[in-house]
Amino acid sequence: MKLSNYQIIKLQIKKELAPLNFLIGTRLNKPSGKSRNYMGFTLLELLVVISIIGILIAIGSASYSTAQKKGRDSRRQADLKAAQNAFEQYYSVNSSAYPATCENPDHTITVVGIISIVDPKNTGVYLYDCDTCTTTAYSCHAHLEDGTTFTITNLQ
Repeated sequence: MKLSNYQIIKLQIKKELAPLNFLIGTRLNKPSGKSRNYMGFTLLELLVVISIIGILIAIGSASYSTAQKKGRDSRRQADLKAAQNAFEQYYSVNSSAYPATCENPDHTITVVGIISIVDPKNTGVYLYDCDTCTTTAYSCHAHLEDGTTFTITNLQ
């Protein structure tokens, strides 16, 4: 039996690509029982891979969202600590008196001429509030995204 040029080329290519069969997903048996080579993936395999990728993306985005919330809460706490330092510096420089006012109507904290704090998310949901702000005492707090409240008070 003499092979055509096409068949010879096909056999040569097949021999050269034989070591790479595991990469291209060659199927040796067709479900009907005929012996043929099939390349590619089945629909079920593709669906399984896509669903696994979807699950991993969902888990990753949830973790990322939690990390962002924790980062913003840490920023709020650091900002309030900076405000507390500013209040105490004001107290030591101005004859042992705290500023008489410290809150703006837009729920930011301002220590006269020293520091102004704005929420990192800037949506108006998580606010800074000062309960007490007199020349003898202050008490300010921030509502955190984890549901708690972080409070600073005068140290003197």
